[in-house]
Amino acid sequence: MTRPTLAKAITIDEFWKNRAGQAVKISLSTFQGRNLIDVRTWGTDPAEGRLKPTVKGFAAELRHLPRLVSALTKAESRARELGLIENNAEDAQ
Repeated sequence: MTRPTLAKAITIDEFWKNRAGQAVKISLSTFQGRNLIDVRTWGTDPAEGRLKPTVKGFAAELRHLPRLVSALTKAESRARELGLIENNAEDAQ
């Protein structure tokens, strides 16, 4: 059975990374027939005033998504234990 692919990337979430006009976007996409999770930094183009992708990012096949989620959950838990982020902070804004 062939898995479905995406004709166009779907943005799942995005948030401002810093005050320099950079954002982080998380999206689902298909590239060369492979479905991907993409976490990428986008920067504001001064000439156009809109966000454009940078080369900084991470993409992996969607089959790795459950393990990535598990690892990020563990990292969050450990960071809370160490007091690096507040236990009641839902959003890092």
